[in-house]
Amino acid sequence: MGDRIHFGSLENTARNEGTGAKLLDKYNSESEGVSLEDLVDMSQPAKIVDQAILHQLEHKNVARTVDVPTNDNKVRNRLRELEEPMTLFGEGSKERRERLKNILADKLLKGESIEFDDSSDEDVGQSEEYFTYGEEELRNARLDILDFSIKHAKERLEQHKKELEIPFVERKQLRHEFYTGLQDFQTKSLQFGDDRPIGYCQFSPNSKLLATTSWAGNIKLWSVPESEEVYVLKGHKDRVSSLDFHPNATISQSPGSVNIASGGVDGEVQLWALNKEEPIGKLDGHDMRVARVAFHPSGRYIGTACGYDAIGRVWDLRTGRSIMVLKSHIKPILALNWSPNGYQLATGGMDNSIKVWDVRQAACIYTIPAHKNVVTQVKYWSASEYYESKKFDDWTLANMEMEIDEHHDIDDTQIQKRNLLNGSFLVSSSYDGSCRLWTDGDYKPLKSLSGLEGKVMSADVSPDCQYIATSLYDRTFKLYSRQSFTITEDKPDKQ
Repeated sequence: MGDRIHFGSLENTARNEGTGAKLLDKYNSESEGVSLEDLVDMSQPAKIVDQAILHQLEHKNVARTVDVPTNDNKVRNRLRELEEPMTLFGEGSKERRERLKNILADKLLKGESIEFDDSSDEDVGQSEEYFTYGEEELRNARLDILDFSIKHAKERLEQHKKELEIPFVERKQLRHEFYTGLQDFQTKSLQFGDDRPIGYCQFSPNSKLLATTSWAGNIKLWSVPESEEVYVLKGHKDRVSSLDFHPNATISQSPGSVNIASGGVDGEVQLWALNKEEPIGKLDGHDMRVARVAFHPSGRYIGTACGYDAIGRVWDLRTGRSIMVLKSHIKPILALNWSPNGYQLATGGMDNSIKVWDVRQAACIYTIPAHKNVVTQVKYWSASEYYESKKFDDWTLANMEMEIDEHHDIDDTQIQKRNLLNGSFLVSSSYDGSCRLWTDGDYKPLKSLSGLEGKVMSADVSPDCQYIATSLYDRTFKLYSRQSFTITEDKPDKQ
């Protein structure tokens, strides 16, 4: 009778290579099983694999620390010094630089010296440039912003000189009383806003309207302080993330011009008039959700932030082009607002912090560890030039005639007080269920509004500093008011 043939399982057949497979065959064929020496031999391949992985990780760590030139000619010269091919077939400058980095890392791991010879690193007839020429639109936009900032800086210097005429004790007392008055904000009304969460809210420049956006794609305008619905704007295809009023909207801007800009999940920035329900224009540039939009104080530029690329952009409204990119947040940006001075910009995001930028330097100058969760809004208080007079041009919105207060004379003292306090604090909101007020300059906490629960989607303070509005995830918005302090005098009785 012939020998019995055993073919074994398909699994063993597939693993029929290597020491492990041979030991398994030995175990199947011998009744005495596998010895201790055989088990040691079986573990050898795994150890070799582990050592290779550790060596690869160590190689990557060393490669990160290697200083490699960015100029392609210098990379080629360095490869020649190392007696390596200057270029390989189909190799680009990026791949060539990575190859040089790996070669130097291998030498470091072997203990060899890789000191760089500066004399051999010079390029004949070529110097490395650290900048690129911008387009004419960028140059003109920067000059325009510079001109705007210089003019306002001159005005601020003049006002500052006049403010110095006010005794220091009086100025300190005025700021103290103003900050004390901010402690008296109390809940005035709670209003149901839409069928879906209210993502954003903002007061109009004349403090007569409150605009809210919803995840249903609608923009609604409400009267202040009655909180009655006035108008509905429809145009976005998805959730509306934010909006911003033109600095002169409801004051001197024509209702048929661009008065509102809004951004949504559809990646579009829509431009709105106040006499049409449909948008009158749009800006394209973001591929993802536009988290925030903001007008420059001059009204000629719009800043936008995408909630997924952690990048802020500054746009020229006249040409519709991006003129500046701000990068600093380590997580997506969800909030953006211009300071009244025109050269500072505040942003907030999913890293729970608020960053203050100087646009002239294109750099972050201050970071506030503001909240324990996502920062959904950051907003400077900005008093308009009509703050004292309460005088606005006559205009109508959806058959609603705005009430116009009679003009009264304003003395220099009132203007000095307004300029002294303008932009003196900012408001922020967060998913941690809080809305907080911060001083400008040193950015200390002033107050945390009460009565808020759950996610606070947005917050805003009216230009007359009499109201604060918050929009909530529960589809409502809340209005806070105060009566304890004002920097204006009582109006004279009507004749």
